[in-house]
Amino acid sequence: MTDEEIQQMQQEFEAVKAELGEVKAKLQERDAIIGPLKEELEGVKSQLTEKGTSLEAMEQEFSQLHESHSQAVARYREQVLASNPEIPGDLIKGESIPELDAYLESARRVVGQVKAGIAAAAAATKVPAGAPSRTGPSIETMSPGEKIQYALRGK
Repeated sequence: MTDEEIQQMQQEFEAVKAELGEVKAKLQERDAIIGPLKEELEGVKSQLTEKGTSLEAMEQEFSQLHESHSQAVARYREQVLASNPEIPGDLIKGESIPELDAYLESARRVVGQVKAGIAAAAAATKVPAGAPSRTGPSIETMSPGEKIQYALRGK
């Protein structure tokens, strides 16, 4: 190997060394940028995990509240039916208290109309209670001979 070749190799080595220094500097710049981003990413992951846990707790609480609401509506319906025995249970339905109240008002109107119809029908077909009254025969429909016989019998 000649001095020239050695010198050329040293120049190439120096060039590669300089290029390696540049690459190391770029890697350090990259690491300086990526480092805070990784920290921020970890923070976001942590927040996301907390939010997921919070969401699960809220979903469970919502489920419990929904169940409690359903039970309260069912108990309210039972109380409405118990306090309004004249209203059939089929007429009162709903998923909330306002819906039940609306159905209750509608059912009351229907029951009122049915009662009024029954009362009107009963009044129209009035039959006296007990045996018919004891009145004598109507003399207006009797012939003159029947009237004489009726008067002679004293009835």
